[in-house]
Amino acid sequence: MFIESNRVKHTRQYCVRLLNREVFAHLRFLTKEQRDIVYDSYVQNIDTLIEYAVENNLNVDNYIKEIKTILLKAKNVREYMR
Repeated sequence: MFIESNRVKHTRQYCVRLLNREVFAHLRFLTKEQRDIVYDSYVQNIDTLIEYAVENNLNVDNYIKEIKTILLKAKNVREYMR
């Protein structure tokens, strides 16, 4: 039980870091408040995202990274190049 819960915790942390570094770090929103709301929404639902990817035999890394493509379709979201 402890090992399983520890694995879930580490997977969750990894996916949140991936979301931050590979998705939101490369996007610019109209306002910081808008960005924070969208980011918080994804973080709060990270378990659901992971569960969906696992149940549908999707690569979790690619699934999380694909969120960037989806968000870029929004009117007030632009890609940020460093």
